[in-house]
Amino acid sequence: MGIGAQTKKSSGGFSLPLAALVFLCGIMALDSLPDLPAAWWLAALLPLALGVRHRGVRYLFIAALGFAWAWWPAYSGLQHRLPAALEGHDLTVVGVVQPFPRRQGQLVRVALTVTDFDAPASLDSPPRKLRLNWYRPKTMPHAGETWRFRVRLKRPNGFQDPGGFDYEGWLFANAFDATGYVRGDAKRLDDGAEAGPVLRARRKLDAVIDAAVPGSAFRGVLQGVTVGDGHAIPAHQWDVFRQTGIVHLVVISGSHIILVAGFAGLLISLLWRTSARLCERLAARRAAALGGLVIAIGYALLAGFGIPIQRALLMFAVIAAAVWYGGSIRPYAALAVGLIGVLLIDPLAPLAPGFWLSFGAVAVLIYVFAGRPARGWLHKTLWAQIAVLIGLLPLAAFFFGHASSVGGIANLVAIPLFEFVIVPLALAGALLGALWLPAGSVLLGAAAKVLVWLWPLLEWAAALPHAYVPVPEPSLWVLVLALAGVALLLAPRGIPARWLGAVMIAPLALAPQPRPAPGGFNLTLLDVGQGLAAVVRTHAHTLIFDTGPSFASGSDTGALVVVPYLHSRGIAHPDLLIVSHGDDDHAGGVRSVLKAFPQLPVVTSAHRRFPAAAACVAGKHWQWDGVYFRMLNPAVAEGDGSDNNRSCVLKIDAAGGSALLTGDIEAVAERRLVEHDARLLRSDILVAPHHGSATSSTAEFIQAVAPRYVLFPVGYRNRWHFPRPAVAARYRAAGAKLFGTAACGAITFHVAAAVAFAGAWRTGHRHFWTRDGNSCE
Repeated sequence: MGIGAQTKKSSGGFSLPLAALVFLCGIMALDSLPDLPAAWWLAALLPLALGVRHRGVRYLFIAALGFAWAWWPAYSGLQHRLPAALEGHDLTVVGVVQPFPRRQGQLVRVALTVTDFDAPASLDSPPRKLRLNWYRPKTMPHAGETWRFRVRLKRPNGFQDPGGFDYEGWLFANAFDATGYVRGDAKRLDDGAEAGPVLRARRKLDAVIDAAVPGSAFRGVLQGVTVGDGHAIPAHQWDVFRQTGIVHLVVISGSHIILVAGFAGLLISLLWRTSARLCERLAARRAAALGGLVIAIGYALLAGFGIPIQRALLMFAVIAAAVWYGGSIRPYAALAVGLIGVLLIDPLAPLAPGFWLSFGAVAVLIYVFAGRPARGWLHKTLWAQIAVLIGLLPLAAFFFGHASSVGGIANLVAIPLFEFVIVPLALAGALLGALWLPAGSVLLGAAAKVLVWLWPLLEWAAALPHAYVPVPEPSLWVLVLALAGVALLLAPRGIPARWLGAVMIAPLALAPQPRPAPGGFNLTLLDVGQGLAAVVRTHAHTLIFDTGPSFASGSDTGALVVVPYLHSRGIAHPDLLIVSHGDDDHAGGVRSVLKAFPQLPVVTSAHRRFPAAAACVAGKHWQWDGVYFRMLNPAVAEGDGSDNNRSCVLKIDAAGGSALLTGDIEAVAERRLVEHDARLLRSDILVAPHHGSATSSTAEFIQAVAPRYVLFPVGYRNRWHFPRPAVAARYRAAGAKLFGTAACGAITFHVAAAVAFAGAWRTGHRHFWTRDGNSCE
């Protein structure tokens, strides 16, 4: 009798997979809360514990245990956050550099585990881990080294927008208690020679690959599949990997762990059987199970022990135990052990998309193959790729807002090459290179050569029409329906009407997104930090006004915020991009927006920066779906005055209300607009000129506009202290209600029969780890 059968029989009907799911649900219940509950509620576990003999209460108790297990690290994480009083102050910190510092453009990103935090006053719970930007460092820091930095820090903060990445959640899940940047000189206190053996080994293999293939374009990929260090993979390669759906292959994944451990176990078994003496001492199957597990643990440690690796290692350990004892275990029970183990190690793991994709992929494969008639290896290989592609589609849509239509084909080619050629060659080359670099270079060079051969195929697949399909952000019911559709579509033969599964999945791409009625419009001021980006949508048209800033890392808010927002709202073809002027905080994301929408017309006053764009000229006007758009500034095509005062100013009029978008105009342009025709300025909604600077929002301009709502596009703790208090006071004195993106996140207004505030993303989609946005008026 197998282990799985014995467990079920002796447990009185207790289901381990169900218990694992219930435990997960308890953790998810905590993660969904806007505020962390107080500790006293833990007393609720006591009455539940008394009733565990009853099946229903037993599972309720397990859910409560999950809730409680996640509560403590969540509470501890919040306690260690940087106190608000220390934001913006120069502080001295000492810490150990974590694997691996990442160079992005002009800066190096450093994760630092703090060993000494020199604050003006002692802290009961000082920050434990920092994420630092170091601009143009003289010396590149390395993992394991101890450094002293002079830093300026702030509490975890990120953009809060529909469709955008929850950076604050990522910082919380990865235990970063503050972010900031290095100021002035830094000092290395030791070279990491006393670091642990695992870190030294990872650093050594990383250096071996650097030395073995220094000129290879795929050096970063080789480091990714050996030590889990993907920092050297260029951005354009990441784009191709994402578009072809093979990201899971270019860093160490669970499948790599299973492959290496399984191959090691098979080799040990074959060698063990050649010795009768060894077989007398220990059965070959036990030696294979033990040896494979040891190899799996070693590889997992080298890989950094991420969530997919934890899952694979735990599942392999369960299988190895079954082999050792000569029993068997049901696949779902092994998956349940992996799930419980990962949650016990890190109860915050469900905050990472990789958690869901890793367990989801394995669950799909078990669902498709367990207990079904065996078929040929080719059929299994093809069906596995198709099943995982379909099975993970709802999760990919939910977490990333896109799907790869070529992922199945790309994986069919890439998986065998990575798992049976590239990974073995790279791993063997790195290990051999640590002993004798010339020999390791041969193997690593061969792995790089295979990548060179594979790359044109991946680029071709990524460039195919609709290879990378944006998917609107699914509602809860659409997500649940799609998951049920996946289960039906992948069900065994004999289940009637399996084709209905495709119908149930279709709303992921086909579900209509709410649009304004004809004659109305929606205005969303996006949260792009210290910059401006807004989207105006009528019944059948979409206008983008500015795109936010770019960053020294090479990224920009066009890619991080604007494009994901449009995709999440099902906007596949915006109609017009207006770039108010050429300052980077307004135009920094243009490149990424035009990359996503190559045919998008552009209108701007920044002719030197965008020579192919049409001119933004006062008097230009058009009508979309009963909504009237009119350009009020600059007065002539060439403009006059400063770049700020040449900003495009757009007036939007509908029957139910109006809005005025002003770019960075200052007092000179405001005065000219008032003198030309003050009546044109009157608007219900005003995006404040120049972010609320002291050089703008004159009393005469405010009187002419007479806004009911004023929106300030500002960054958290921006160095200019926008909006200036005197400016905010003038608007309040005029009776306006004020909103700022730093406190509110993305801000949306609906203009239909009347003007209605539709919500602020930071406050409306708050989690307990989200920076406080209570000051959003």
